[in-house]
Amino acid sequence: GEKRRYILLLKALSLRHMGWQELLQFLQVEEKKRISKSRLKAYLDALMNHGFVVKKEERYRLADPLLALLFGSA
Repeated sequence: GEKRRYILLLKALSLRHMGWQELLQFLQVEEKKRISKSRLKAYLDALMNHGFVVKKEERYRLADPLLALLFGSA
């Protein structure tokens, strides 16, 4: 569901900074289904609006290094 997808995105970004296409592929592999580009954009926008994720030079990363500790073990 929606909550799982947010957690998966945070987990992916706890591993390393990723570009948009990498995140889309990661999410689709984990969910074992196609995710629309508009859906991914909505997830990333929400995570950025709430201060969990920042975008720099076309790559996304966790806003706070502590989040990497939390989601790296998720």
